Amino acid sequence: PTEELLASVCGPRQPPDFSLAKGKILSHRDDPGRQLLGPGDYLRIDAGEADGLANGQTFVIRRRFQTGDRSAAKKDQTFGEQTAGLAQITDVQASSSTALVVYACGEIYAGDTIEPYIAQPASYAISDGRPQFDAPARIAFGEFDRRAAANGQMMVIDHGLMQGVQRGQRVTIVRRPGGAAAPPLTIADGVIIGVRPDSATIRIDGATDAVMVGDLVALHRPSAQ
Repeated sequence: PTEELLASVCGPRQPPDFSLAKGKILSHRDDPGRQLLGPGDYLRIDAGEADGLANGQTFVIRRRFQTGDRSAAKKDQTFGEQTAGLAQITDVQASSSTALVVYACGEIYAGDTIEPYIAQPASYAISDGRPQFDAPARIAFGEFDRRAAANGQMMVIDHGLMQGVQRGQRVTIVRRPGGAAAPPLTIADGVIIGVRPDSATIRIDGATDAVMVGDLVALHRPSAQ
């Protein structure tokens, strides 16, 4: 895969309600005490043939993090997930395996999980249309629950497939400093790079100010929609 295609899997997302993890990273293969990992490193995985792993398989490396109110009761806690990179299985035993980090989006740590990698096109060509300010989405959280982001960074919005969001769709990010009746102030543009049923991941482009959690996101749609 090209680097652009690999990069399209990076960034934060709203996690599913069930785990897709096939195993967990234990450490560097040759240095059990090493917890921080990166491109070209060989990883020890706590899953093997008995778990369906085989040589040559490619997996996404993911890390879950808490979002929102950190003091919330356990039943009310919310989470996001960050894709940290891709790893390919190079050696498999009955209950363990070794994987090579073939692409890193950022730091990879012992304890990160691996999930099957499903390749997607980097983007789709979608008619740009006009930003729809009357029913905007909102920024829910950023990478590792950061509350602000700039050009090239990614954030998650609270609209997804159920609201008609598509990969490749353009967005305009605004805020209304004068209140709901005030005209929107544009602070950035962006593009949808990943979609789930009730959320989507955007990449920020052309920001003139930091994009913050709670900012409004107007999806571009053809005028007829």
